[in-house]
Amino acid sequence: MTGCTEIRGNEGWAAEMATIRDVARAAGVSIATVSATLNGTKNVSEELRKRVLDAVGHVGYAPNGIAQSLKRGTTRLLGLILPDITNPYFAALARAAESAASARGYTVLLCNTDEDAAKESEYLRLMKTQRVAGLILALTESAPEYTAGLVEMIAVPVVLVDRVAPGAPWDSVASLNADGARRAVTHLIERGHRRIGGVFGRDSVSPIQERLAGYRTALEAASLSFDPGLVRLGCRDSEAARKAAQALLNLPDRPTAFFTSNNQVMLGVLQAVRNHGLACPADVSITGFDGLSWAEVMNPPMTTVEQPAAMIGDQAVELLLRRLEGAADEPRHVRFPTEFLVRGSSAKPPPRLAQVVAGAGRRPAKPS
Repeated sequence: MTGCTEIRGNEGWAAEMATIRDVARAAGVSIATVSATLNGTKNVSEELRKRVLDAVGHVGYAPNGIAQSLKRGTTRLLGLILPDITNPYFAALARAAESAASARGYTVLLCNTDEDAAKESEYLRLMKTQRVAGLILALTESAPEYTAGLVEMIAVPVVLVDRVAPGAPWDSVASLNADGARRAVTHLIERGHRRIGGVFGRDSVSPIQERLAGYRTALEAASLSFDPGLVRLGCRDSEAARKAAQALLNLPDRPTAFFTSNNQVMLGVLQAVRNHGLACPADVSITGFDGLSWAEVMNPPMTTVEQPAAMIGDQAVELLLRRLEGAADEPRHVRFPTEFLVRGSSAKPPPRLAQVVAGAGRRPAKPS
């Protein structure tokens, strides 16, 4: 005989077919009493509650979650929509959110948009059909006009993570991106660098806009001119970042250091430096963003701005559950500070370039 063999008894496949009637029979109570005990719709004695729960375990009864959800009009299911789960930062955020949700009795449905607005819309429709109770969302676009369309589409509580949207009626959790970038670029300036290349991801999302602002703030504070020729925006992945960095390294007066806006961009820039026959940090220094623990084991260990991904994921769940429990106050916007970790990828400019870069980009002194 071929195929699967059914296992009979109180365990195995057959046990999944146990009904509420089986529970009532095993506990010696009515079906209505079992339902009231499991749904918490009526007070029952502790002795009776224990008898019902023991019977549930004995017969292997599992409530029909779909039927219960249809009856309530919602589920204990949260949607989590992220741009790229292969990015260690978003992976850590997702792991923390799942743990926090699970601890409160919720399940997380995870979707990956690949930074594609069309996929984001598809997943939002999927979340609606799955009757998710609420959403944690990292937007593919931060423009107000784009967000306005989502507000019309989404009818459940939302918490934005990583990417904020000014004017949106939702809570948000993100890092102090501008300050993190400022610290990283200031570090390079203090090392003696004056021509600092900036390679950035998609500037249609708020973290990149803020990190670019932090880059410029650091230059301003050091009386260095912002040179748009040293900046490349819109790098969607490490290959695009590699090409952008390659173009900057081919300049007659190339950068002696790079600030990179995220993990993928940092990897692409490092590859470009090596392909160019240069060494980091002997020839070119590199600082990154999002590095997390793996930055320590790279060669060289990377100087990075670290975001508290786990704290962001955990806080997002807490804010969302707060809304699900009835909170109706103004949107809350939580910003976590970053940590700047100096490692081996940032050093002084090479001696042969030190004199060249010493005055590069310096604004002329104002006349007295």
